[in-house]
Amino acid sequence: ISSTGIITMKEITPEVKVYNTRLWKANVGVATQSYKQFDSKTRIHLILWQCSYLYGIDYYMLQRLVDAESSGRERLVSYNSDGTKDAGAFQFNSAYLKYFAWKYNHGKEIGEFDTVQQANVACKYLLHLYESTGSWYLAICAYNCGLTKVREHRIPDTTKAYVLKILDADTLNKESGKILSYYLAQYL
Repeated sequence: ISSTGIITMKEITPEVKVYNTRLWKANVGVATQSYKQFDSKTRIHLILWQCSYLYGIDYYMLQRLVDAESSGRERLVSYNSDGTKDAGAFQFNSAYLKYFAWKYNHGKEIGEFDTVQQANVACKYLLHLYESTGSWYLAICAYNCGLTKVREHRIPDTTKAYVLKILDADTLNKESGKILSYYLAQYL
């Protein structure tokens, strides 16, 4: 594992590379089969790697998102003050699971700790947010605090700090014009 805590390609064994390449060639979405044979960090890496390939989302951004949400703990449960709970590597809120299942998982229930399902749904949701806002910065903000708050210019400081953990400096520089355009378009 690199100094950043992210598994690099050099550290993946040939067995893992072959396994993941076979899944990539299937190109049918991230498969749910036999990731269980790998330890948690490798399993998450493989899932994110394939999601990055299939959905065209930067792998490192996905890795940092999982790190910010759950520190890579697939069985993490957090309880919220409103009585809901967030569960799994992507910390999906229990209040929205049925909606996410309907909108992004063909109506199939999303397993609370099923990282493969959560990764697929999270990527589809992120792409929706990106298409809605035109910016990865705003999409990540909306992932954390909701699209309504982003549209209403009510992004909490905690969400702004959260996004800085996920997006690298180059992406933030490229995004600055898109963010300004998004908000100006609402007033013109």
